[in-house]
Amino acid sequence: MNVSPDALPDLGYTLDTELPHDQLVPFVQTYCRKRNPYTIFYWAFNLALILLFLILLFRQPRAALSTSLSQAALGMALFLLVLLPVHEWLHGLAYKHFGASRVTFVAQWRQLVFYCLADRFVANSAELLVVALTPFVVINTLLIAGMALATPPLFWALFSALILHTGGCFGDVGMVSYFYTNRHRNPCTYDDAQQHKSFFFVRA
Repeated sequence: MNVSPDALPDLGYTLDTELPHDQLVPFVQTYCRKRNPYTIFYWAFNLALILLFLILLFRQPRAALSTSLSQAALGMALFLLVLLPVHEWLHGLAYKHFGASRVTFVAQWRQLVFYCLADRFVANSAELLVVALTPFVVINTLLIAGMALATPPLFWALFSALILHTGGCFGDVGMVSYFYTNRHRNPCTYDDAQQHKSFFFVRA
C-alpha cells in the first residue's frame, strides 16, 4: 500500500484484530473453517489429492506396493528439507516485489509453524492474496509437472510431497479467508517483528 502503519488511523482505518504470533494457528484454523470460494477449493483439492493417491497406490501390484510406500516416505524429507524453505522464500520474494524492506523468517518449533514476516509493511487485499498464494501456485504447479514426467519411484515421492505441501498451506488459506470474509471492509494488515504481533485494520 506504500503507507506507514502509523498513518492508517488518519486514512480512516480502525483496528479489527491484534494477533499475537503464538495465536496464529487458532486464528487461521477459524478462518479455514469458513465457507468461501478459497476454502472450498482448498479442502476439495486436499481431498481429491488424498483419494487419488490412495486409488493409484492400491492399484499397484502387491510386489510393488512396499516399494511405492517407501518412495512416498521420501516425500516427507523432500517437503521438510526443500519445499518448506522454498515456500517461505517465495512469500518473502512476493513481499519484496511489493516493496517490503525488512523480511524475516520465523519458526515456532513447538507448534511446527513457520512463517514469513514483512516488518511494518502494510499489505492490502490484493497484495496479501499474491503473497499468500504464490507458494501454493508455484510449488504445486512444479510438483504436478514433475509427476507427469517422473518415473514411478520419483512419482510417489513427488506425490506425497504435493499432499504434504498442500496440507501445509492451511495458514495461507486462512489468511486469504480472513481478507475475503472482510472484503467489504477494505482490510489491510502489517506485522510488527518486535512485538511479535500482526495487526489487521478495516475501513468502512
